Amino acid sequence: MKEPKAIKLVLDTISKDAILDSVKGGSCFYSETQENNKYILFYQMITNYTIIRINDTINILKAISNNSNKATTSDSNEAIFSNAIYTLTLHTTNEKWGKDESYKTTGKMTLKSKDGQSITAPLYGECGD
Repeated sequence: MKEPKAIKLVLDTISKDAILDSVKGGSCFYSETQENNKYILFYQMITNYTIIRINDTINILKAISNNSNKATTSDSNEAIFSNAIYTLTLHTTNEKWGKDESYKTTGKMTLKSKDGQSITAPLYGECGD
């Protein structure tokens, strides 16, 4: 009997409009390009959850290690999120942007599935209120 072929991991975009207004404050939106018009990742800092759409399915991952909530400008940050299927690792650097607690973020993400597949992608984002 043949084993089923593994499904290739594909990151899909999430519209800012698809995220509830009640969870947008104190959050980050990430894209694979600097234009930031097609988001692949949403992170809500207050609750320490991230939303990512993989293979056309919305996944919610909980922070298991995260120093980015304590981050200030020019800090190098690492955050790890996980659920039963995926582990997501973010390596980012912040740059102050605008007023208050807003900043731009650059870095990379690595998404690993429990079956051993992985994707590494650049990240460009914006965080704050």
